[in-house]
Amino acid sequence: MTVNIFYVFPTLNLKVYEPMAQRFARSYINFPPGGTNHRIYILVNGPRLAQLDSIFSPLPCEFLVHDNSAKDLGAYFKAAHQIPGELMLCLGSPIRFRMAGWLDQILECYLACGPGLYGSWGAQQPLPHIRTTGFFCPPELLLEYPYPVSNHTRYEIEHGPNSLTLWTQRMGLGAWQITWRGVFPMHNWHVPSNEDVLFLCQNSDRHGYQ
Repeated sequence: MTVNIFYVFPTLNLKVYEPMAQRFARSYINFPPGGTNHRIYILVNGPRLAQLDSIFSPLPCEFLVHDNSAKDLGAYFKAAHQIPGELMLCLGSPIRFRMAGWLDQILECYLACGPGLYGSWGAQQPLPHIRTTGFFCPPELLLEYPYPVSNHTRYEIEHGPNSLTLWTQRMGLGAWQITWRGVFPMHNWHVPSNEDVLFLCQNSDRHGYQ
């Protein structure tokens, strides 16, 4: 089984996003994903830059340019339609890795629980949802999602009444949180500790996680 990893890189504010991209690439090299077969795609949100290869060096990756409509979610939906694969891991710009073997952990949880929506963070407010900063699913969930994807609906897609999470549940599939301790259904979603969190993101900085 091969996983496509999609990392969003907005190019309209390089002062903010270029350091994040370089940090992401370094963390991948320092904390490898494990033995799971995968390919890495950088979703370039905005104009393609000549220096993309140097920004992500030495990360072994390919690039897909998106017009930045619907921001990161728009890029993920475009990738699902254009790049075939069995599973997709969608990662926002602030994501970086902190322990080796993270992709093996994700796939192990997926094989144990079956098709559905998985994420590092599950939140209960304003409605239960998997945070789209880092989530994992079969591409069919995005391909079959029946609601409009646009700048106006992107927050609804994350945590509204027709969110990707709640729509997945209405399809009879699970929504799961993954940590280093295992996989948790919605009623056991929680804020993971520094030792248990699978990835680091912007909220990790607020909690002082390293």
